[in-house]
Amino acid sequence: MKKFKLQNEFWKGVQSRFSIFALVFLTSWLLSFTAKAQVFCIGSALAGNITGYTNSFQPMPSVAAGQAYYWTTTLTAGVPYTWSNCVAEGGTNSDTYMRIYDASNVVVATADDICGVNPTLTYTPAVSGLYYVHLAQYSCGTLSNSQVLAYKAVLPPTVVSFTPASGCPGTTVV
Repeated sequence: MKKFKLQNEFWKGVQSRFSIFALVFLTSWLLSFTAKAQVFCIGSALAGNITGYTNSFQPMPSVAAGQAYYWTTTLTAGVPYTWSNCVAEGGTNSDTYMRIYDASNVVVATADDICGVNPTLTYTPAVSGLYYVHLAQYSCGTLSNSQVLAYKAVLPPTVVSFTPASGCPGTTVV
């Protein structure tokens, strides 16, 4: 009888440890999907797509108070991009917070309190592709006022024309 009781206690311990392991594993596995699905602050809404970068700030349409927002955009590696929620670019004086996410939902840059209580952020991607610009009330709250996000890029100069046959003065074209 004593031998049976010891075996029974042994299996209860194994079963208990296995149940805890299974619960931890299952929870971690489920959270890995949830983390990828919930990229931004709860209540964030898609505000639009940012395109047509130029060397001067351009405002996006105003977004309403009551939730956080994100914009999609395609960036080119090596080009510095700037997004601003500063009052000078159309933002309202409200404690907002900005994040840039890459296509894998990883935060690659953040900004807070750069121009008063509002953010401006410059980011130069190492990889070309899809990115998300997220704007929320500090740190992840819903906006308390309507806001404007402005954007620009430091684009390389465009060569309008070039004639290699003309060469440079004082050189011989072969």
